Amino acid sequence: MSLENWEETLYQQVFDSTYAFIKQKRQSDTGFTKDDLKEMLRISYHRRDSDWVGKGPLHFIIDSATIAACESILAKWDNDAL
Repeated sequence: MSLENWEETLYQQVFDSTYAFIKQKRQSDTGFTKDDLKEMLRISYHRRDSDWVGKGPLHFIIDSATIAACESILAKWDNDAL
């Protein structure tokens, strides 16, 4: 497996698990709001952009996939009939 494939696989796994977690959280926790998701997203952006310690590509991939999952659910929030 090439490094590029490994990175794509990791990204997809993190995206899928984060997306599933947020969907489950939204369905099971009536206190979980759109603002909570926005805060998760804000923290994820901050974590990704705070690479002053040189976390490297692994953490960048994880943070980017987490952001993408949050953004995806946020974009569908109002139209998503759970």
